[in-house]
Amino acid sequence: MIGCWDAQAASYEQKTASVERRFFADSRRGVCERAAGSTLELAVGTGLNLPFYANDVSLAGVDWSPRMVAAAERSARRLARLIALTRADATVLPFDDERFDTERLTHGAIERVHARKCDRR
Repeated sequence: MIGCWDAQAASYEQKTASVERRFFADSRRGVCERAAGSTLELAVGTGLNLPFYANDVSLAGVDWSPRMVAAAERSARRLARLIALTRADATVLPFDDERFDTERLTHGAIERVHARKCDRR
């Protein structure tokens, strides 16, 4: 499954751009605007949520795909946004309990549907 997401990383934003603009950009903004303090983004992907966090939010992000983490690092550099990125499975996090004030996972159901498609390949 990780290999499937790795294969998608380079073209993910391009392939999903029209759907992103029509359906997800406003919801991303709404979810991220409510984050406060130290925030962990689960399944950070290519970093599509990064522009929507307030500047005073301290961000960390995890994704299980090394190439998605690399894409998020590029997005963060482009946006001059500080974020601590880690390759990790969201079900087994490498952080102490109570470390974060806020956790975010956007569009997780979509990821589950896509994961099933990857499994079939």
